[in-house]
Amino acid sequence: MKRIIQFSSLLLLLVLFCSKENPLKPQGGVQITIQNDAIKISNKTTQILHFFLVERGIAAVLDMILSCEPEDPNQIPSGKSDTILYEDIFGYYEHCEVIVYYWNCVRDDSTWITDGVNSEIVQTE
Repeated sequence: MKRIIQFSSLLLLLVLFCSKENPLKPQGGVQITIQNDAIKISNKTTQILHFFLVERGIAAVLDMILSCEPEDPNQIPSGKSDTILYEDIFGYYEHCEVIVYYWNCVRDDSTWITDGVNSEIVQTE
């Protein structure tokens, strides 16, 4: 009986935890693809997507602050895409791995804050 209660409790926690809606996934999420000498980021979410790309080795020593500023040029409106040339990626060199960081922002009193950060590693050509 004790095992059934433990299992039921674990199952309930799992259902509650997994049912929390991730704002970056509701309409297909974020799609990252390689196109010639560029990385294309498609925002298939319902919110503005902020992003930052950096060569993987440099990311380990980079002191990064995520921006939620409205004038930030590294953002993609809902349903749109942006293409970032390899030469515009911080630390890029031929055939390197690039980390694509992306996040959305939520209102917190009188300011905007990040609502979690996601990342994907992309091998450049």
